[in-house]
Amino acid sequence: MAPRLSLQAIVSEWPNGSVSATTVVPLRRVAQYLNAPVRSYSSGRMMSQSTVSGWDRMLQPWGSLGIPLPVIVSSRSNWTLSGSALEIFGEAYVLDGACRVESQLSEGPDLDVTIVAVLGLTEDDELDIRQSLFQQTGAIGAPEQKCGTDTPRVKLTTAWNTFTFASEPFVVPTSRGYAPAILVKRKAATQHEHILIGARSLAQPIEELRIARGTLEGATVQIHKSGEADTAPYELIVAE
Repeated sequence: MAPRLSLQAIVSEWPNGSVSATTVVPLRRVAQYLNAPVRSYSSGRMMSQSTVSGWDRMLQPWGSLGIPLPVIVSSRSNWTLSGSALEIFGEAYVLDGACRVESQLSEGPDLDVTIVAVLGLTEDDELDIRQSLFQQTGAIGAPEQKCGTDTPRVKLTTAWNTFTFASEPFVVPTSRGYAPAILVKRKAATQHEHILIGARSLAQPIEELRIARGTLEGATVQIHKSGEADTAPYELIVAE
């Protein structure tokens, strides 16, 4: 059977035995061969989606990013190598970058996207890679911050909400540039979300909590905005 699409790629063999193929191609050419594993289906999206056990992701477009970050996919048996050609027979599963792809499909599908296809992964391997992409690693005392998240953003209001922090701070792209954020989990919620924590009234008590505990992960807090005005400060109470 002839492939539906054949792309020239740079093939890399890694010490652990993994093989990857990197290609740069206009998104419009490969979009129909990309599938986003998600926890639950989001309507009105342009990408294909599959609900997969263990995935804590919703397909939420980011809007304009302006940074050509690569998209990492698992080829399974649908993308194969023939020499330096990446031959596409069906859908690959997006491990990282699905929300960026969804945004680009709306705003610039003719722009190039860098695809890194990892071959030979099992479904368990895919989950392990997905989880490792969100781990904080680096030198002692200076953890590396990840950029971006596929989780929905919570808009804080004057109503009190209780959150359990599920990560250390990281950054996300916004319409005003990068902004600090943190993953949170609400009681009885089925997925993680994230909140922006750049406001001084949030950043200061959160940093004090981090210093006191040594980590923010697992800390439960209550947060609300003290007024309706955009400049109204936030209030945070430690709930444990």
